[in-house]
Amino acid sequence: MNWKPTKRAIGDIKCGICNSYVEAKVMDMWKIEDNTNTGEIYSIEMILIDEEGCVIQATIGKCLIKKVGRQN
Repeated sequence: MNWKPTKRAIGDIKCGICNSYVEAKVMDMWKIEDNTNTGEIYSIEMILIDEEGCVIQATIGKCLIKKVGRQN
């Protein structure tokens, strides 16, 4: 099976389509602290914008923060 992801605009994302990706810039990003564990991050929230000007909010949950890490 040849699984090749397809680039899509944010406005073209459909629920259930798993073989696509978007290229976007981060307009804003902030961290949400965990209310039960002071000093720990619960999630990272972002506002993304693609080349067509479509905007979407994205979340990196606590379980993925360490896996994603900081990409510079």
